[in-house]
This record gives sequence, structure tokens and C-alpha cells, in this order.
Amino acid sequence: MDLSSEYVNMCRAAKEIQEHEPGVGDYVIHEKDRTDYPENVKIIGEYLKFGSPNNYKLVTFGGIEIATSSPINEYVWLPTQDQLQDMYPLGWTKYDEMCRKMYNKWSVLTGRNNFTKEQIGLMVVMKDICHKEWNGTEWITL
Repeated sequence: MDLSSEYVNMCRAAKEIQEHEPGVGDYVIHEKDRTDYPENVKIIGEYLKFGSPNNYKLVTFGGIEIATSSPINEYVWLPTQDQLQDMYPLGWTKYDEMCRKMYNKWSVLTGRNNFTKEQIGLMVVMKDICHKEWNGTEWITL
């Protein structure tokens, strides 16, 4: 799982996917946590909701409390590779093909070859579903 600051920033800026409500097993980071990303990312082990969207409790698998009664929109969801694949409407085969094409495109454009599967997967989902492209700092409408 990519816990890099680059991926966190990509996810934070991808407002369209942030409509997902975090659940058990999801990776999240509090909106205010902007440094030491890997240390601040939490995996939700228990998600208890008590009636309203602002009345819940998040704890890790180890039982460490993440938050109690904070607005859920204060957390940035970091989708895993399989969650990104599940979002893609044309199936896994087409998703894999589009990821290869996106990886090749970005490798040529940037001279980098160290993009993670999550970064490339998010680029594919945002391009094909939300019609946006990552420019290195933000998602721009195509």
C-alpha cells in the first residue's frame, strides 16, 4: 500500500473519490496531518456509527482510538489497489490495460519510472470516470 506524501496529496485533491465513507479495513489520514505520512495513516479496524454522520467512533485493529465524534469528512480516504480496480466500470482487464498505458505515458512525460500501482490506478480512475488528469499538484478537468 502506498503511504507516500505524493499519494496522500493525490487522494486529498481527488474530491470526487472522497465521497466514499470510510469503513473497516480502509486506510485513512486526518486532514490536518500533513507531515510524517506513514506514521499518521491508520487502518480502520472498527467503525461504529451511532445514528448521525457526526456521531461515530473509529479505532485501529490494535484498538487505538482514531477519532470519536469528529466529522467523517475530516479524513482522507486512501484507496487500495483493489478498491481502485473495483471503481473502474469496464472491468479488471481493461483497468490493467489502462494502467499500463498510463504508466508508460507518465514515465515518458516525467522521466520517472517509480510510480506506484495506487498512483497509476488513481490516475486511471480520475481520467476515465471523473475526466480529470493529474498535473503533479492538482487534478485538472480534461
